[in-house]
Amino acid sequence: MKTCCDCKISKNNSEFWLQKTTKDGMQSDCKKCSSKKVMLWKSLNPEARKRYHNNWRFRNLNQSRAGTIFRDIRRRSNKLLIPTDIDRDFILQKLTNGKCEITGIKFDIISKGRPSSRSPSLDRIVPKLGYIKSNVRMILFAMNTFKNEWMDKDIYPIAKEFCRYYEDVSGRNKLSSGNGTQGDPAAGYSSVCSS
Repeated sequence: MKTCCDCKISKNNSEFWLQKTTKDGMQSDCKKCSSKKVMLWKSLNPEARKRYHNNWRFRNLNQSRAGTIFRDIRRRSNKLLIPTDIDRDFILQKLTNGKCEITGIKFDIISKGRPSSRSPSLDRIVPKLGYIKSNVRMILFAMNTFKNEWMDKDIYPIAKEFCRYYEDVSGRNKLSSGNGTQGDPAAGYSSVCSS
């Protein structure tokens, strides 16, 4: 039993947060009083709280993105009534690779707000099977949006024709422009289309 320094009520040790720096290894105020203090501080310091949260997200980009992806997957699997056996650690492991599992292009995790075309996105290889570890891969948001509810075999012919058209148009633009980059939609990027 321990007495809370705030409410002065004797409570079980389980009612106190652990704190290694104290003699008894527990905080001096109970969990309830501690939570009230934290909530009060948050309400009085909204900018500091936002700054702390943003700093944490920036220092822990993969963990932050893994949490966001995990929440989205849970919501989507509940809505679509599809099975899932994925957890945050599994997603974090997929993110640490840092590259799209289809194209090999590096992810852009730093983008703010809405996902960019290079943001990581968890794809169901066979959509009907759900978010099962053996049925998912981490790919570019643009690829997942393009793929949507179809399988690779459905989008491959379209992607192949897009690459043919894109390289044909890019080649014409390079010939018509003087310096080889003006009017080129791929200027500054290496082509991901290959014959």
